[in-house]
Amino acid sequence: MLFRSGEDTELTVAQDAQVGIAGSTNSINIADGATLSVGGTLTVGSATSTDNLVNVASGGNLFVNETNNLVVVNGDDDNGIVVRGNGTLQVGGSVDTGTLEDQGIDLQANSNLEIGGELTISQDKIDSSLNIILNNDLSANIASWTSSGPITAIGGTTSDNSLTFTNGATGRAWNIVQIGQQSTSAGNELNIGGSNSVFRAFQDVFVGAQGKDNQLNISDGGQMFVAGSLYLGSDASATGNQANINSNAVLN
Repeated sequence: MLFRSGEDTELTVAQDAQVGIAGSTNSINIADGATLSVGGTLTVGSATSTDNLVNVASGGNLFVNETNNLVVVNGDDDNGIVVRGNGTLQVGGSVDTGTLEDQGIDLQANSNLEIGGELTISQDKIDSSLNIILNNDLSANIASWTSSGPITAIGGTTSDNSLTFTNGATGRAWNIVQIGQQSTSAGNELNIGGSNSVFRAFQDVFVGAQGKDNQLNISDGGQMFVAGSLYLGSDASATGNQANINSNAVLN
């Protein structure tokens, strides 16, 4: 077992890291502000080993350059990568959220996915209490997202989901955006913050379509442009929703 914890504690592996290539019940645990950065490929498990895990929790960070640098072998025998409880998976390149589970990566409730490249959101829906952060300072890539389906839902049926654009990251929604789509989805957020962080919505934006206590937050020079209409609390069940514009931010 390898355990890393404590603010600013960091382990950097320039090349590959392997957990349980032959043996079973091995683990790396990252928590409490510590970071594991792997420059090559992180491989967990093998065809003959079981119960090998990388656990990222409680403010811990795991950084890789690309999602294909994360390899889980024999995931059916409980080898895997688990992110939970405010742990963060950081990927310098592009991410398709629809492929992560198939790779053996388990993003549990209240986990964070931080991306330095292009984001593809599976079915244009963020659910399961997941926080996605596009951070243009994470790598040399350009952090961006463009919608594809008819509706983007931040919190389709669940609560405490968020989509954040920071440090110059950009987003384009060609479809309707709903923050808190159903009555069961509360406390969801769309955040745009930092100089040159821009979100463009080309149709209507709903803050609380049916859900309550959802937020649109624009701060610290962030900008949002809405070509359609902006609605807060568009259903009788949608109470306590907010749009907050602060610190040189723009909503137009």
